[in-house]
Amino acid sequence: PFSYQGRDASSDIKSMPLQCSPRILETFMQSRAFSGWSRSKKSSEQASEYRIGKLTYRPTTRELETPSGMQRLSPKEGKLLELLCESKNDLLPRSKALNLIWKDDNYFTARSMDVYIAKLRKILKEEPNAKIINIHGEGFRLMTQGKKESIKAS
Repeated sequence: PFSYQGRDASSDIKSMPLQCSPRILETFMQSRAFSGWSRSKKSSEQASEYRIGKLTYRPTTRELETPSGMQRLSPKEGKLLELLCESKNDLLPRSKALNLIWKDDNYFTARSMDVYIAKLRKILKEEPNAKIINIHGEGFRLMTQGKKESIKAS
C-alpha cells in the first residue's frame, strides 16, 4: 500500500493518511474531485488589483489606495467591493453577494449587506466618477462615468 500525507500546507485535510495502491492514488489525484479541493485555483483567478478611476483596490491585502492615503477594508467590505469590481458596470445580483459573503440570503443578512454598501459608498466618494447604484429588487452596480473599461483588473 501507498500512504499519502496531504497535499500542501493550505489544504483542507492536513496530514490525513490515505491507504491505497499507487494506481488508485494516481486516478484519485487526476480526478475532478481532487482538483476541486485545491484553493490555489481560486486565488489564481483573482485579479491582483482593480483600478476604479483614481482608486486602486488590492483584494489580497484588502487595501484601497485613495488620493488621501491607504485604507484597509474589513473582510466583508473587501469581498463585496471585489464582487462589484468583477461585475464591472453590470448587475451584481443581491442573492449572489449574500450567498458568497454571508452564506445565507435572508432579511437580516440583506440589511447587513445594505450597511456595507453604505460604507463602500462613503469610501468611494473620493472618486467622483464611481458610484454604487441600487437596482430595486435585483442587486447593485458599480458604475463609472465614461468608458465601460474604467474598472480594470490587473
